[in-house]
This record gives sequence, C-alpha cells and structure tokens, in this order.
Amino acid sequence: AAAAIAEWRGSAELPAPQPHDGPRGSGARAGNIRVCLRKRPLSERESASVGTADERGAHEFDAVTVSNPAAWFHELEYGDAGVSRLVKTGAVARKQYNFHHAFSEADDNDAVYGAVVAELVPFVLKGGVATCVAYGQTGAGKTFTQVGMQDRLARDLLAGAARMVARGKWPDAAAGAEFSFFENCGDRCFDLQNQREELVLREDAEGEVHVAGLTQVRVGSLEELHEKIAAANRLRATAPTQSNPESSRSHAICAIRIGAGDQIGTLRVIDLAGNERHESVDEHTPERIAEM
Repeated sequence: AAAAIAEWRGSAELPAPQPHDGPRGSGARAGNIRVCLRKRPLSERESASVGTADERGAHEFDAVTVSNPAAWFHELEYGDAGVSRLVKTGAVARKQYNFHHAFSEADDNDAVYGAVVAELVPFVLKGGVATCVAYGQTGAGKTFTQVGMQDRLARDLLAGAARMVARGKWPDAAAGAEFSFFENCGDRCFDLQNQREELVLREDAEGEVHVAGLTQVRVGSLEELHEKIAAANRLRATAPTQSNPESSRSHAICAIRIGAGDQIGTLRVIDLAGNERHESVDEHTPERIAEM
C-alpha cells in the first residue's frame, strides 16, 4: 500500500498544489464560513509501525495526501483471511475531499495563520465577531494549532489597537484588550482565569447564552496577554489517551474583546476536545467516550 501510494503521489495524476490565498485585507464578511484541513506528520509511534502488521494483518501507512485545496484519504479493506488488499484492484484507493484550504505536514503555524486566520483581525477591529474552531480526533494537533493562533492573534489585535490609538480614532484606554478563557467539560464549565472556579451557563429571554461569573481580565501589553493565555492553557483538563499522553479533554473557549465606542469586536479561539471515529471507540475508556 505504501509503495503504491508513494508512486501515485509522484505521478502526473496528482494535481499540483495551488497557492494559499493570503490575507485579503478587507476582513471577513458576516456569514462567511471557511472549512480548512491540516495534516500533521506521523507520530514517532506511527512511524515506527509503518510496514508492520497488527493481529488483523492491518499495516500502518501514511494515509493522507494533500495538494491544496484538496486532500485524498487512502483506505484498505481486509479479505476473509484477514489479509489486507487495496480497495479497487490494481489502483490506489482514495477518496477526494475539497476544502477552502488544505495544509500539508510541511506547512507551519505561520502558513495557517497567514492564509486563514490573519484576515479576521481587521474584521474584529471594525467591531465584528469572529470565531476560529479546531475540530478533529484526539492527537490530531488541534491544541498545537490553536495555541499558535492565540499567540499570533494576540500580537496582531494589540498592534492594530495601537495603530487606531495613534491615528486618534480610539482613545488611549482602548490600546488594551479584555481577555477571558474558560473550558467546558461535559456539563460543567470552569474559569481558567480564576483557578478553575466553576461557572454557570444561563440563557436570557432573547436566547443569548451567558457565562455567569466569568472573569474578564483587562490587559495592556502583549507580554501580559501572552502570559495570561499560557497560564490558562496550563490549567486545562488533560488525560492520557492511546494517541496522546496529555490529551486535552475539554472544549476551551479563549476570547479577546477589543475596540472602542461602536467598534468593539470579539475574537474567539475554540479548541474542541477530541472527537473519535466509531472505529476507534474500543480503544478508549467510557470516560473518554463520554467526553466525545
């Protein structure tokens, strides 16, 4: 399987990757949703297993091919004797999925941020509300990606606020930002800015959900905001899974509120807990399955 996939990747049949559109400068438009895929490299455990077979005769192999804006997922099926064979005789089995952006394992956080997330900054500075969500299996790299997005957004939002103040469009007090960070574990919420104090979700008459008691911290510098973000991330609930010894087991909602007057915008960065395939549920405890 691995040899056949490698041969296909080197053939003319695989289209050349298209360049990622950089930040457009105009900011996101209301109602825009973009779905992007990011492939992570094989882990050390996975790399060590490539070419070996488990009790079913299944082999580990690099099963995802990325060429922006598409990705191909290669699958195997097993005969009655438990011997693996490629689906579709004589060809590499693959299913193609198209995205707004597809990032390979060679693309770093700067590439993801520049192509997808950076354009949210001018939108938020104009008073917009934007959200960046990471969804995927345990061990897929969601937290690694979102921590990178948090740091870069903090940098650019505060730099944008400083420019607005320097131009006289915002008062001096608007140079900082309000910051909150909480996590949702099952049916309970905890404040990551207040030593995991438990919070209550309430819905008002208009259907808006409010986090009662959530700590809102005012920060005036990038260093202070980075420190607050890092401290909150260290308080997140983790537990060992088959894929990751310190897997995030909660949905984490980081929010930065910035602006002045009628231009107060909010940027939320949400890191979801792992959501597993049905084929993987036998590898997890009942507690992990409940979290999914």
